Amino acid sequence: MKKYDVVTIIDEIGTYETDKLKNGNKFCPYWFATRKELLMKYLDIEWGPDLPYCETLGHLTEAMLNDSLRVFEMPEDKSGILFDGTTQNNSDHISRGRGYYHIRAGSVPAVLLAYKKHDRDKFEDYIRQQPQGEYLRQFAWYWIMCAGQFDIEILQMMSDLGIDGSQWRNYIDEFKEYHGL
Repeated sequence: MKKYDVVTIIDEIGTYETDKLKNGNKFCPYWFATRKELLMKYLDIEWGPDLPYCETLGHLTEAMLNDSLRVFEMPEDKSGILFDGTTQNNSDHISRGRGYYHIRAGSVPAVLLAYKKHDRDKFEDYIRQQPQGEYLRQFAWYWIMCAGQFDIEILQMMSDLGIDGSQWRNYIDEFKEYHGL
């Protein structure tokens, strides 16, 4: 039986490069497991982001790889359906019973709701700079996870973005069907 020191999803953010990982350059904090005793060896390493070089866990990844630790890469489901009906990674959209799904940037809706109320300039800058399909996908997850707690606020924001309630509800129905919710 093969033994691994780290089990994680691999991501690629930053300028750090390595040929020791198949699909990126860093371990991901949202799905990362190892032994506490092993982590204690790396207390002097920065675990936070150091952009542009690396994102969170980037320096830890580099140090662990330099120590030749054995890494098992968990596959990641990054599929999704966008507001316009197109899909991302359509061929691999079934989670295959892995028991997890990476929502990606799940805090964006909460931040945008706060910006909308307290810092309209930051809200408008974000909306102008980011792809609409991406933040609407994030809002769909937020809508589902919050189960009615912020419906009025989200519907008002959709209205501000030129999306009427029936368009939004149609998207939510398609979203739920796509993800098997």
